[in-house]
Amino acid sequence: MRKNFNIFCSFICVLLIFSGLFIHFEEVQAQSLADTGEKTVYQVPVEGNIERGLSAFLNRAFESAQEENADLIVLDINTPGGALDASFEIKDLIVNEEIPVYAFVNSQAISAGSYLALASDEIYMRPTGTMGAAEARMGTEVADEKVMSVWETEMRTVAKERDRDPDIAAAMVRREMETEGLVSENQLLTLSAEEAKEHGMAEGIVNNYDELLEKTGYEGANIVEYPMEWAERMARFFTSPAVASILLTLGMAGLVIELSSPGLGLPGLVGLLCFGLFFGGHIFAGLAGYEVLLFFIVGIILLLIEAIAAGFGVMGLAGIVSFGFAIVISAESTEQGLMMLLYSLLGTIIVLVIAFRYFVRSRFWDRIILNHSESKDQGYVGTNTEYKNLVGESGVTEGPLRPAGTAQISGERIDVISEGGYIPEGTPVQVSKVEGSRVIVKEIKSEESDQKEEDTE
Repeated sequence: MRKNFNIFCSFICVLLIFSGLFIHFEEVQAQSLADTGEKTVYQVPVEGNIERGLSAFLNRAFESAQEENADLIVLDINTPGGALDASFEIKDLIVNEEIPVYAFVNSQAISAGSYLALASDEIYMRPTGTMGAAEARMGTEVADEKVMSVWETEMRTVAKERDRDPDIAAAMVRREMETEGLVSENQLLTLSAEEAKEHGMAEGIVNNYDELLEKTGYEGANIVEYPMEWAERMARFFTSPAVASILLTLGMAGLVIELSSPGLGLPGLVGLLCFGLFFGGHIFAGLAGYEVLLFFIVGIILLLIEAIAAGFGVMGLAGIVSFGFAIVISAESTEQGLMMLLYSLLGTIIVLVIAFRYFVRSRFWDRIILNHSESKDQGYVGTNTEYKNLVGESGVTEGPLRPAGTAQISGERIDVISEGGYIPEGTPVQVSKVEGSRVIVKEIKSEESDQKEEDTE
C-alpha cells in the first residue's frame, strides 16, 4: 500500500511539472521587423491542419494586433483544411475583427482553408496558389446531407458577405454544382490563382509580401511577424488525434506495467511523461482547462483505492468513468474524444500483450499466464521457487476461488488456485503444493480443522 502511494505521489508531481511547462509559457510576443513607418501590418501564419489549437493561436494574434493598434492583419494561408467547428470559430474571429483582414494564399487554401480565405476582406494569391475542394467529409466518407447543407450555406454566406460569387463558393462544396467555364458536374471546384482573379474570387496575384503591400497601399509599413513559437507547434502536434491517441496508449500501458512490477522504473516514467504531454498540450493549446486534471487525478485515486482494496466495485467503475471523462472533454469534440479513447484502449491492450509476452516478468503476469511447462514425465514444472516454503501452511480465502483468487497465508496476501474447484470466501485452506509461481491450496474440512486445534492445544 505504501509503495502504491509513493507511485501515485510521484505520478502527480511529474504530471503537474509537465503541465506547468506548457501552461506557464507567456503569451507569444510580437517580433517587429522594423521600427519605422506610419502603418503596422501583422503577418500571421495559418498553416497545417485547422483545429482548435490554431483557433486559440489566432485569437491571441488578433488580440496582440489590437493592442499594437495594427492597421492590417495578413493571414499567410497554407493549409489542406481541417475541423469544421474550429473553422467556424476562426471565421467568426475574422468577420468580427475591426482591423481589416487580408488573406495571402501562399500555397494552398484547400477545404476549410478556402472558407477562411473567403471570409477575409480581400484575397491575394501567389501565381501557383490554389483554392477550393471544400467537400465536407467524415473520415473517408462524404458527410451526411445535414452537415453538407450547413457547410454549403456557410460557404455561400461568407462569399456573398464579401461580394463574391456564392455559386462558385458552393461549387467548391457540391460535386453536383456545375459552373460554366470552370467545372463540370460531378467534379469539385478548385480554382487556380488566374481563375480566382478572373471570376472575382481574389483581388490580385502577387509574388511576395512586397508586392502585396504595394498593391494594397501599405508599402513601407512596419511588418510585425507573429510566428507560432516552438511551444505552440509542439502543443498542436501533441493534440493532433493520432499523436494524442499514441500518448494515451503509452501512458496507460506504462502505468499498468509499472503497477504490476512496482519500482517506478522506465515504464512508469514513460507513462507519466505521456500523460503530462497529453494534458499539458491540450491545456496550453486552449482545448481544455484545469478541470481535466481534476477528473484525471480523481480517476487515478479511485482506481488505486480499488486496486488496494482488492476488488472491482463502485470505486473502480467511478475511477474509469472519471479517467475516461477527462480524456473525452480534452478533445475538440465528444466524438473525437470517444474515438481517441477507443483507439488508445485497443492500442494499450496490444502494447501490454507484447510487453508482458516478451519483456515483463512479474507476479501479476505470472498469475495471468501461469508461467510453467508440462511434460509427460514431470507434469507441471514451475520456474519460481519463491513460495516453496508455504507448502503445508494454512490460511483463509479472502474471496471465492473459481478456481483462482486470493488468500491470507502466514500473514501475507497470496494469489492462489484451488485444487478442487470452487471454494467459498472465508474458507480455511491449506497449501498443498507450489508449482512455479502457482500456489495451490485445498479446503480444510471440519474434521481436519478440529484435529489442527487439538494439535495446537
